[in-house]
Formats: sequence, structure tokens, C-alpha cells
Amino acid sequence: GDAGGDTSASPVAMFAGGYCSDGLGMVAQALSICDDDREARGLQGCVMSIGEAVPLSLATETEAGRVLAAAAELLLQASGTSLEYDEALLLIGGMESREEVA
Repeated sequence: GDAGGDTSASPVAMFAGGYCSDGLGMVAQALSICDDDREARGLQGCVMSIGEAVPLSLATETEAGRVLAAAAELLLQASGTSLEYDEALLLIGGMESREEVA
């Protein structure tokens, strides 16, 4: 498996080490735009900033991190595997190597 993460399979992937695909990061930002950003930039300005190198406000970026953490937690809960299995999976490179752990 590719430890860096191959996003060709899914544009909204999560990877070992807390990394996610650009697509998932943009979704998290869009779900997290705070009122201050909307007032300062307008909705169109916020949309144009999503996924760009210049971050939105600290409040929006912090909330995007919370959204990603919640998504990761839901994925872990839904997986039905043990912590030991998940850790072994992360060590060998991710979901595409799932059969190597079994």
C-alpha cells in the first residue's frame, strides 16, 4: 500500500497520521465556515477560499478539524474491527492492504 495515500479511489479519503484528501478537507471547510468569515468575505469569498493555500479564519479551520475528527471517529466506530487490527492496518499502509492483515 501507499503510505502517502492514493486519492484516485476516493476524493474524500482519510489516511494514517490524521491526513485526509484535498476533497475531504474542502468539504470540512465548507461545513465549518463561521459567521465572521461570512461577514468579512461574503459567502462567495469564502467559497473561493476553500482549499486554497490562504486559510480561512482560525475559528473556521479549528471547526474543520473538529469535523474531520468526528468523521474519523464515525469511520472507526463503523468499521467493526479491533484497535489492534486498525493499528496494524495503519502500519502496512491503509485500507487497500486490508487482506494482508487478516
